[in-house]
Amino acid sequence: MHGLILQTAADEAMPPPAWTVWLAWGGVPMAAVLLGLLAATGVLSLRRLEQSPTREVGLTWIDGLIGVWLWFVGSLLAGVLRAAGNTANAAASDGADTAARLAMSPVTMVFMQVASFGLPLGYGWWKASRTAGYARELGLVPRSVRLECRWTVLAVPAIVLLFLATQQGSAVISLMLGHPPPQVQHTLLDTYATLRDEGDIATMLGLLISTVVFAPVLEELFHRGFLQTALVRRLGPTRRWVAIVGVALFFAVMHLGAVPWVAMPALVLLGVCFGFLYERTGSLWPPILVHAAFNAINVAYVLAWV
Repeated sequence: MHGLILQTAADEAMPPPAWTVWLAWGGVPMAAVLLGLLAATGVLSLRRLEQSPTREVGLTWIDGLIGVWLWFVGSLLAGVLRAAGNTANAAASDGADTAARLAMSPVTMVFMQVASFGLPLGYGWWKASRTAGYARELGLVPRSVRLECRWTVLAVPAIVLLFLATQQGSAVISLMLGHPPPQVQHTLLDTYATLRDEGDIATMLGLLISTVVFAPVLEELFHRGFLQTALVRRLGPTRRWVAIVGVALFFAVMHLGAVPWVAMPALVLLGVCFGFLYERTGSLWPPILVHAAFNAINVAYVLAWV
């Protein structure tokens, strides 16, 4: 789940809090300053990125292509099964609202996640397991807990700021092109607001586990642990940025059904940040934890202010 912290759509009946407006517009210059500092201190240095830990596992670019194909197959099958189940439940209860609720229930969300990522991750795990110490090579075993904790803590506010700035820039461009003010948050966030209004705490907590635990773990294992590792091994350590950006593009496109096109640049940036964390630390835990924190911040914002 990748929502956007601020809704850009105008709401005359309930204007956004003043601090959110300031944060949205102030985020652009603040992000520019942050990028300047990161570049000046060498954090974004290509040489440092090239010297990042290598991952010697038996994954090739062909395996990456097979993984993408298996993800499409799993997603298609999961979608067909979910649609059939929703149709049957709607007919039994004689109500479309029930089907809509079931489509966003915790059980349904976890089912869709496992069904979509189960096939490619199973294949990738099988291929990687042929290498001795593959769990550590992929970054499932921390290399340096202190270093990874420091990267994680510093990355959360930095990524949120960069994400906000990119989101706001995309919204402005959309307005300049004559489109109405876009509402760019993930559709799942609307479900959280509905559950809050109805007082359905049990369902909300179940959905939170899907959002903050299952989604970050499965998506980072697939995109960074599997696809990015396969691409880096094909392109070499001197072209890690190509692999990071390529996987980030797929990561963003994968969410097109849940967010509008105006959110794509911010999602690509998010994927780049996760991929960068993975390469610099050699561990999957920083991107997983930052991903989880990002999703949790979105949910918290919606529950508190939307």
